[in-house]
Amino acid sequence: MQIALPRTHDAGKNMQHIQHASRVINENAVEEMEKALIQKRQHVLKQEQKDSALLKDQAHPKNHHDHDSSKKDQREKDKEKQSHQHHPFKGNHIDFSG
Repeated sequence: MQIALPRTHDAGKNMQHIQHASRVINENAVEEMEKALIQKRQHVLKQEQKDSALLKDQAHPKNHHDHDSSKKDQREKDKEKQSHQHHPFKGNHIDFSG
């Protein structure tokens, strides 16, 4: 009987450690699942915002097209201005005699 008591005491301590460890593992697993769920929700919200922005752009393609065409017109005007400017090193006369 003297030998049985210390072993039961040790067995009780071991069981407490095992239960505590399993409780900690379960708590960590729950926290990880909650984090993953929050990340998925945020990803869905971001995707919905992108989709709504795309839908708005598709609803008003004329405005977007007008904006692009005005940019193209501006670029063409800039090219014309540059082509009409006098270049300091290039001449206007071409000598074809060889």
